[in-house]
Order: sequence, then structure tokens, then C-alpha cells
Amino acid sequence: MATDVEKIGRANPTITDDPVVTKEKLALDQVDGALAFLRNEADASIAELDEKKLLRRIDRLIMPMLFGVYVLQYIDKSLINYANVMGLSKDTHMSPADFSYLATFFYVTFAVFQPVHAYLMQKFPTAKYLAVNVVLWGVTLAVHSACHNFGGLIVVRLLLGVFEASSAPCLILITGMWYKRAEQPLRVAIWYLGVGGGTIAGALASFGFQFYHADTFKSWQIMFLVFGIITVAWGIVVFLVLPDSPMASHFTHEEKVLAIERLRENMTGIENKTFKKPQFMETVMDPRTLLIAVIIIAGNVPTGACGTYSSTLIKGFGYTSKESALLNIPSGAISMIAVLSASWYAGRFNNRGYGIVALLLPGVLGGGLMAFLPKTDKAGKLAGIYLTQIFGPNLSMMYSWAAANYAGHTKKITINAIILFAYGASNIIGPLTFTGYTAPEYIPAKVAIMACLSLAIVTALILRFWYAWENKRRDRLAAAEGYVHVPDTEFMDLTDRQNLEFRVSKNAWDTNLIKANPEYLALNWDSSGGGAFAVIPTNEKGRLPERIPLFRGHTAVVLDTDWWVFLWRVPDDFTLHLDIPADEVQDIAPVGKLSGHPKKVGHVLFNPAAENVLASAAGDFTVKIWDIESGSSKLSLKVGEVIQSLSWSANGSLLVTTSRDKKLRIWDTRQEKPVHEGPGHAGAKNSRAVWMGEHDRIATTGFSRMSDRQLALWDVRNAQEPIDGFQMLDSISGVCMPFWDEGTQCLFLAGRGDGNIRYYEYEHDKFEYLSEYKSSDPQRGVAFIPKRGVNLHENEVARAYKTVNDNYIEPISFIVPRRAETFQEDIYPPTVGLKPAMSSKEWLDGAEGLPPKISMESLYEGTGIKEVASDEAKPAKKAPEPVKAAEPKKAAPEPTPEPVPTTIRSPPPSMKEQGATMMGAADKFKDTEPTEGGDDESDFEEVQKPVERTTSTKPVVSEEKKEQSPTPTASKVWEDVEDLEPAPKHKMTETELPDEQTVEAGEASNVAEASPASDSIEREIKNMKALIAQQSRQLSSLTKTVTELVAEVKALKGS
Repeated sequence: MATDVEKIGRANPTITDDPVVTKEKLALDQVDGALAFLRNEADASIAELDEKKLLRRIDRLIMPMLFGVYVLQYIDKSLINYANVMGLSKDTHMSPADFSYLATFFYVTFAVFQPVHAYLMQKFPTAKYLAVNVVLWGVTLAVHSACHNFGGLIVVRLLLGVFEASSAPCLILITGMWYKRAEQPLRVAIWYLGVGGGTIAGALASFGFQFYHADTFKSWQIMFLVFGIITVAWGIVVFLVLPDSPMASHFTHEEKVLAIERLRENMTGIENKTFKKPQFMETVMDPRTLLIAVIIIAGNVPTGACGTYSSTLIKGFGYTSKESALLNIPSGAISMIAVLSASWYAGRFNNRGYGIVALLLPGVLGGGLMAFLPKTDKAGKLAGIYLTQIFGPNLSMMYSWAAANYAGHTKKITINAIILFAYGASNIIGPLTFTGYTAPEYIPAKVAIMACLSLAIVTALILRFWYAWENKRRDRLAAAEGYVHVPDTEFMDLTDRQNLEFRVSKNAWDTNLIKANPEYLALNWDSSGGGAFAVIPTNEKGRLPERIPLFRGHTAVVLDTDWWVFLWRVPDDFTLHLDIPADEVQDIAPVGKLSGHPKKVGHVLFNPAAENVLASAAGDFTVKIWDIESGSSKLSLKVGEVIQSLSWSANGSLLVTTSRDKKLRIWDTRQEKPVHEGPGHAGAKNSRAVWMGEHDRIATTGFSRMSDRQLALWDVRNAQEPIDGFQMLDSISGVCMPFWDEGTQCLFLAGRGDGNIRYYEYEHDKFEYLSEYKSSDPQRGVAFIPKRGVNLHENEVARAYKTVNDNYIEPISFIVPRRAETFQEDIYPPTVGLKPAMSSKEWLDGAEGLPPKISMESLYEGTGIKEVASDEAKPAKKAPEPVKAAEPKKAAPEPTPEPVPTTIRSPPPSMKEQGATMMGAADKFKDTEPTEGGDDESDFEEVQKPVERTTSTKPVVSEEKKEQSPTPTASKVWEDVEDLEPAPKHKMTETELPDEQTVEAGEASNVAEASPASDSIEREIKNMKALIAQQSRQLSSLTKTVTELVAEVKALKGS
């Protein structure tokens, strides 16, 4: 028996944080409006609805409304820029300084009124509130045409800033109500294209209106009036068409429910009309809010400057007013391309931080070109203007970043107000950098552009790395506290700090963190100085040395490892305990390198049958198949989405993948195409798949739409839906990691974040629950060693290693309670050895085959590895069914002594042959001891007892004893496992005659030499047939008696 659990690793630190919310019942006015809708009205079936079709319908309804609002918002506030080159300053008798103040005053009220709009947006329906403000700023814009002096223009610009200040926060909030995190960057980009569209439309309108000449009503006045009327009309359309939320839309009831349910993964809710002061204070006091404000101000001071003075700057290069208007058109086109490119990157790779940095860098170059090129280089300076248009869309990325990383309705509107306040402040500062005494070159303003953008880049990188650290901290905290998912947490209007399940937007790979073989563990290692992983000998237990040799060669964090023909070679006699100073410990370099994926590689898995064939999944949404010998990628599977897991079939010809689009794909790898592609688990979190050895079955784990963990069994030949549907496991939030053991025909499920490992036996296309290993120590990753590495002399049938809290590794042994003096053949069938079935070239040429198997008995006896001939190694069946034993063979007669009465005894059948559960097997073949007082006299004496068999025909069956078993420990899980439920007795019938027969004399314990005489065997078979017929008649009689008794009981109850 195994002893106490031995721990490997470093000391366990104390982790503290804010309390985790565990309340299940909250007042409906405190939770999100979506939860109130689901609880009160959402009795609907959404299984048949097409989510993609619904998404297209949402896009057609929402996106045109939002795009139109933002186009008009940008045009209306920018018309002052075009009006200035059309004679506004001259007609209203303004100085250059007056015009600078005119541009600045708009952003004063724009910034000041952000908190007011944030409060009112939570009190009124969002879409209606937006529409009213659009109408009001349209009226204000039209009034610009009636102004004839600086004072009148100041008033209307202040009012325009008040009403336009509502547009962006409303649009951000509406986008978060309808779209998932991964969908938001593209949708924000679509309506933010209004900046580029507004630039183009405004430039063309300015160019056109300049051909209108009149003494009383100037061209710029006509332009303000026309756009004011258009804006009022669009505000009325928004009021009538745009719904306030999914719950208030004109969709069908089922579509409303699906529109809500699909947003659970956001963990940000949809709508809540109660202003919560704690959420407000949490946002204001959060240091990350300060970093966001710095990015907004530093990144948009140049926007305020260039947006207001772009036409003036171009005209200063030596162009006419009309030419300046037309030369602004490319600025709009460049802005639109930048928006689409950045949003595509953010949505595709779920990484907004680096996208913001990529937008800001060209602006630094553009500022330098404008500042330092000679005056004669008009083309270079114009190129600088265009480069500064690329950084403008950084605001849309910040909108999306904040929407994804701030949860709680009050907190979301607060951060939106802060973002827009910072944006207003930046636009106040920007024009002030253009002073009259620096005209017409404005060199200080151009240098300020470079400095501000550089500050924004550094701050964005700090915030991005802070978010990555925060995600890891939350993972550790959730694991340490064994966090359990609370139903409907997603819609309880919790903030990102209150909800431990919330993760800030990032690009993460879901792997097991640890891989094992009989001698070593490979562990992903979070180290400085580049990516590395550690190799730990399994026989070296206890605290690790302060400095150990790491296997280093990557430039980023190692995401996954796999044992086979490793690209790193473990040195002979490798140990972590070196008799040298810590600063002299040398890391180990790889022996080879594979290059081909343009993005991060998240999963690697060697082919189980072919030598040196490796599958790798990466962020380019492909799985590449590598020939290690040639060091090149031979095949590429285009999945098209983030791959969450992959698993090979036993012969290495097929590969199954699960991905973020919630699809299960089975690939014919050498044809580079899926033989099946269909829906998998419907939940938002990651799903896993494992091929069940030599069966044509796949087991998957995942989540339902309601975030319940699920288990499913799939037929490879017909994988349109799982066999017997999805089986609910529990409501824990951690991903469930599946592991298949071919020898025991068991599926092990290890939950991330909890400490339990449950196991099921696979039989008759069902998973029968056996038991569960429970531990208070949560696991982040788990790995099972190959069967050839288990301890046969302790009847260990499986061994797992789990990583706990990044601090230690715990071995777990699964043991069957039997005597270990003799080899237990039925629980140790032949297993896969070390030799491959074919070379990589043969596999690529289309060969198929299972790798040779080795005898576990040879490992038990210590005689070395012995391969099992193909006829001895019985391959697993594709669909297990009750097995019929072979008919008895007649032996050729030979001279023998007179036979004595004999009993035919079968050797202990394997689990496959007997069709019983593992618990039954453990109970049937456990060590038996004499039991005192074992006679069990029945109280039902009236029931006739079956006639006792004669000695010559009675099969020898082991006595069974049922005891109360203690809870299994970490190192002794299967001890006394037979006591969890009654163990079935194996009764020999005519269809279960053994393949091999041994002969036993009478009831004596000494086995005499068997007589193979044919007539003796036939005689015994006849005796058994007669006995079976007799017992059948007795059973029929008993059945009739029971039926009569049941009828009498019913009659008595009726009377």
C-alpha cells in the first residue's frame, strides 16, 4: 500500500484578497436586468436556434444606427475646421487666438458633462436617451448658421459639447449589451469608422459648398444648416428603431433568451438601473483607471491638435483652401483602414494592448516628419499628416478594452465617463499647443505630438502586463480557495473585482501544465530570462534546490510540453541536486528547433503510432504536422479558430480537435481535411477531447450554456450528436481535464481549481460512475504516466501527478486491493511499449498500424521488456458488447489413468470478458479470509431453496465479504473500492464457458493433474446442462410465486 502523500516543490505562500461572492439569492433590483428577465420570463427552448443567424440579425439592426450616430457626431463637431478655411474667421471678425478658444470650449463642456450623462444613462433607457441628445445637438448645429460674432459661436459650441458628450458612452454601453468580448472590437470599429467616414464626408461637403457664393448667407452657414437638419432627422430614426436592450427588442421570445445567454461569458452583465456608489468608488480608486486616463490623454492630445488644425496645417504647406479640403480625404481613408486593421487584430487574437501600441507608433514618426523636414519638402510633411491619422483609432481600442475589462453596470458607465472626460481634456490641451507666435510651422506642437504618443505607448505596455499578472493572480486565488461557480453569477451585476471568475481580456492557452513519463515530469516553468520548462525526476522528492537546471530555448513562456522523442534530450543520470554552487548551475539547450507557425504555439502532441511525427496547434488557428527527422512541417490543418485541445487516435491516422467556435472536428490528417465537423459543447468556456484508445469513441468535457460542466461520448462514425446526449457533472467553474486508461477501460476526470478526480468505467457505450478521489488541495494541472510505469508489486493500476497552486507536485496512486505476491493478469493486459508501429516516412505514405505491445508480466517478473505477439494482444473492441467465450475444444484422446470426479474451474476473467464493473472485479478477486458467523439464514423459509449441486458439478466460487470502507486517501484511492456498492458474483453459464480449463479434484485445495479425456469433459458438460435446466424450472416456479405474492399485496392494499 502507498504511504502518505509526498510533495515536491516550494513552500506554500499565504494568498489573500477581497472576499469572493457566494450568495445565490439577491434582490432583483440589485442584479442585472437580464437575470430578472431570465428568472421571470425566460421559459423558452433555444436549442434549435442558430446563434450565427441571430448575430447577423443583431448586426443589421444595431450597427447602422450606431455608425450613423458616430458619423454625424464627428462631422458636426469638425465642421468648424472646414468652416475656418471657408471664411468663418473673417465673417465673424475672429482672430487666430479666438478660433483656438472656439475649438477648445467645445471640449470643456464635453468633458464636464460626462459624469452627468453617466448618471442619467443609468436612469433612462439608453437608446432613447441617445436619440434625444442627437436631436438636440442637431438643432444646436443648425443654430450655428445664425451666428455672426465670436460670442454667439461660443454659446452654441458650449451647447454642442453638452449634447455630443453623450454619444460615445451610449454607443459603448449599447455595444456591450449586444456583443461578446471577442465580437466587440470589430463592432466598436464599425461605428468608429464614422471618424474616417466623417472626415471624408466633411471634406467633400466643404469642397462642394465652397462653390456657393452669396453676400447674405455664406457657404459655411449653408453647410451648418444642412447638416443640422440631417442630424435631427437621424435622431428621430434612432428613437423609433434602436431597442434599449435585448429584453426590450422586437425579437421573438426565444431570440431574446439566446441574445442574453450568449453574453454569459462576458461576465459583465447587460443593464441595471440602480446606481451603486461602491462600484463608483471602486472605479475611481482603481490604479488601472489612472493608467487608462493617462493613455487617453497622452494618446489624444495630438488628435485634438491635428483634428482641429489639419486643414490649417495642410494649407500652411502651400496649398489652396480647396486643395486643403480635398487633401483631407486620404486622412479619412487611412483612419478607416487603421480602425479595421486594429479591430481585426484585437478580435482575432483577443489582445487589445499590443494593438493600441501598434496604432501609436506611426504617429511618433509622423510628428517627426512634420517637425524636422525642411519647408520645401511638402510631400514629406503631408505624409507626416497622414501618419498621424493612424493613431486616431486608439480611442476605439480603449473603448473596447474598457468594455471587456470592467464589470458591473455602474462601474462600466463610470469608466466610460472617465475615458470621455480624459478625451475631452486631451482635446482642450491639443489646440493650445498651437500658439500664434509659433505659426506657421508650429514646431513645439509637432514635438509635443511625439512626446505624448511615446508616453502613451509606455503606459499601454504597463497596463497590458498588469492585466496579464492579474489573470495569473486570479487563477492562483481560485485554485487556492476551491472556488465553486455560483449560478447566474454572470448577471448579478458584480464588478470585475467581486467576481473571481472574471478574467481581463487576454490571449490564453488552456493546457495541463504538466506531462509525465515513468521517470520524469516536464513542468511549465514561469521564469525570467525567456521561456523555460523544468524536468523533475520522479524519484527525487522533497523541497527543490534554490537553483535547478532549466530546459531553456524559447523567448516567451512555455505553454505545453509532451514526452516522446523530445526536442530536448534529458542528460544521463539527470538530477536536480547538484554538488555545485547555485550560480554555477547550467541550463540545458534544445537539440533542435522547429519553425513554421507565425503565432504562439499552444499545444504539442506526438503521434502515438508513428515515430517522430508531431502535431502542434498555434495562434494562427492551424494544426501543423511535423516530421521531426526532416525538421519540417509536412501537413497543415486549417481549423480557423483558437484550438482548445487535440487528441490522436490509437493508430495515429485521425486527430480530433475542439475549438473556440464550439465545434468538434475529426481530421483525416494526411488528407488535411475534416471527416466530421459539427457542434460540440455549447458553453462559452473551453472544452476538451480525448480519444479513447483503440475504440472508435471520443470523450469530451465542456460546459453548457448555463455554465454547467458536461461529459459527452461520441461515435467517430456518426458524430453529429453525442451518444445519450450531454451528461451534466456539476456547476464548478474550472475546466475538466479528461484522461483515458486503456488497461482498466476507465475515464478519469480532473477538475481545474478543485482537488477531486472522479473516474468512470466505459461499458456498453456508457460511462458508469465508479468513485471519486477527493482532496482539499486544488489542482492546476494533472498528468498520468504510461501504464508501463505503474508499480505492479503494489497492484497500482494508475498514477497521476498534479500541480498544486504553483507550489508543489502531488503524486496520486490508484490501487486495486489484492495480494501482490502473484501477477494479476486480468488487471494488467498487454500495454503499448516503446517501439513505434512505423516510421514518419511510412506514416506520411499512408501506412496504418498499432504500436507493438509489451507484456506487463515480464515487467512484474523483472525479466525485461517482452513484446507480445499480435495474436496474444487482444485489441480493444470498437463497441464493447457482452463477450461469448469460445466453444470448448476436444482434446485428442491419449492413455490416461481412470479419471476421478473433477470440477471445471475458470481462471479469473478479465473485466471485458465478464462484463462486470471494476468494482465487481475488485470485489470478486479480492483476498478472501474465513468469516466467523458467515451463515445467513433467510427469514423467508417458505421459499424453496435451490437443490445443492453435486460435488462433481459445483463450480468453485470465492467467498465474498462486504465491509465498511474508509474514505480513499490520495495515495490509496482504489483500496476497498469494492465496498462502495454490492459486488456482483460471476456465475458461469453455458455461454460463458472458459477458453482455458483447469481441473480440480473434489473440493480439496490440492489441484490434481487434469485429465484431458474427451468423454470426461462431455460428461461434465451434460451434468451442467441438466443442472441449468433444473435451476431454470426452479426460477420459473419462484417467479410465479413472487407474482402471486405481489398480486395478494395489491389486493390487500386495495381492500
